Amino acid sequence: MGIKGLWTVLSPYSEKKSLHEIRGETVAIDLSGWVCDSQNVTEYHVQPKLYLRNLFFRTVYLVLADINPVFVLEGDAPELKRDVMAARNAIQFRGAAPKTGSRTNKPSVTRNRFKGVLRECENLLKSMGVQCIKGSGEAEATCAMLNSQGLVDAVISQDSDCFAYGARRVYRNFSVSTAAGAGAMQGSVDCYDAAYMYESNGFGRNKMVALALLCGSDYNVGACGSSINTAVQFLHTVPESDIIPRLLSWVLDPAQFEERSRWASAPGRCDRCGHVGRTHLRNGCPVCATHRGCTDLGHKSKVAEVKRELSLRSRALSCGIPFPEPKVMKEFLHSTEEKIDIDSLKRPVPSLIQFTKLMKGKLDWSERYCVEKFLPVLTKWHLQENVPSRTIKPITIKKKRSPRGVPSYEVLWGDIDGSYDALIPDDQFDGKFLFCDEKI
Repeated sequence: MGIKGLWTVLSPYSEKKSLHEIRGETVAIDLSGWVCDSQNVTEYHVQPKLYLRNLFFRTVYLVLADINPVFVLEGDAPELKRDVMAARNAIQFRGAAPKTGSRTNKPSVTRNRFKGVLRECENLLKSMGVQCIKGSGEAEATCAMLNSQGLVDAVISQDSDCFAYGARRVYRNFSVSTAAGAGAMQGSVDCYDAAYMYESNGFGRNKMVALALLCGSDYNVGACGSSINTAVQFLHTVPESDIIPRLLSWVLDPAQFEERSRWASAPGRCDRCGHVGRTHLRNGCPVCATHRGCTDLGHKSKVAEVKRELSLRSRALSCGIPFPEPKVMKEFLHSTEEKIDIDSLKRPVPSLIQFTKLMKGKLDWSERYCVEKFLPVLTKWHLQENVPSRTIKPITIKKKRSPRGVPSYEVLWGDIDGSYDALIPDDQFDGKFLFCDEKI
């Protein structure tokens, strides 16, 4: 997903971080990415609601790690993405029967079927007290906008498009595994910082968009096919601020490149200095004013650079599509920014009852199992100051514990006004009660 070959370019400059290193941060999460991951790891028709289960446990992990998630939902996709969406739907919904006429009609960009999945996820997240934002278009574009405006500290996404949309920091390969590697305990992410990467290898937003134009992205197949290494080598020879005008000059200034082609193919030139003659290493060069060798070196590499660019230009202009594609450039560089004030958004109140109804209906979880899994989220919420509508409160410390070496207390909680009476059927009790009346 994203720009072809970009992660390969950026991976040497990433840093693995354990989740405790990003505690206290607010992160924007591309919800569709998590949903698609869950749909692709199993046969969709065998376990169609796996995305709800995975979303719950991942989100709980973030909340309990003091990381504030803000989930971003997709809007309508750009027309550019129609063909890509058709291919993905064939994979993600292969267990569902196609709608009448869908084989002859063009795939819709409104994502009606996928939006139904996202609404289920949104209902789950709101029952957990987690904020959700709906973007007008691509979720990664909204995530990048929130990050570029400083409204969130980072973006959690597998999509390299985030950088082309202007994201400053992206967390990739989110994992809650205790065996994540690199010394990371209890979860990790790979951190990609745009400023550090630009400082290290000169790859900025403009070059990422240029790579999308040359090699392809979710919106186009690319003008130069799979020549990723060649394209990257070319991009390294052009400054960040000049790369988009340079690609435009391929079309607007053909005379310049005809002259370069004649220069690069001129016969009888010295590989070291480029002047006429082939015996400069032994006899010297009159232009360089030397009797042996040449003072102007590097002609061979300069010729190679020019021929590389000429080859890319030739393929780009003969690929049968407009180059550089104006719609792709507009999508990444000139898209309309949304105005979203996260602080003004009302944070939902966790609801155990709504959560239980949802998970019992969608995943067939028992009421007791729902309460056991949701209780850490509910108690963490109630330990905050100025909590509206308190429904439970701590009664007493039962004992000290050290789960995974973390000093903790096991606390007995009480149901303040009987909100959860009869929530768990009697046949699911085995003598242990999860809630205690505050009067006991």
